[in-house]
Amino acid sequence: MFHRLFIYTLCCLLFSCQGTKITNSGGSPPSPIGTEKDKATTLKGVFRSSKGVKDPLSCYCFDGGYLTTTTGESFAVCFDNLRTSPDCESVELSGSFLIKSNDPEPGSVCAKGEMKIFKVTTFQCR
Repeated sequence: MFHRLFIYTLCCLLFSCQGTKITNSGGSPPSPIGTEKDKATTLKGVFRSSKGVKDPLSCYCFDGGYLTTTTGESFAVCFDNLRTSPDCESVELSGSFLIKSNDPEPGSVCAKGEMKIFKVTTFQCR
């Protein structure tokens, strides 16, 4: 029984993005969510990956992490549409903000909810 639960939990963690859908677009960080159309934005800071780690962000995107800017702001970032993610700490990211919803299957380790995500289109190590 424990073995079956472990395999199910592992599968849920690995494939948790299947129930994720985009519900709304957001503007740049200072603007309230949903008040502006998708706007290309560039963020610079220190990146910490959450890929392969049990983290709430993994319920919304498979390849992501957190970017902390020089002003101390922290943003959830997602690299799901790119082939690779940064393997360095200091990065410059280009993309746009959006809100993702998660409506998981019953028994999933992920909770139903929404998260503001920075969807990365390009990045450069600095």
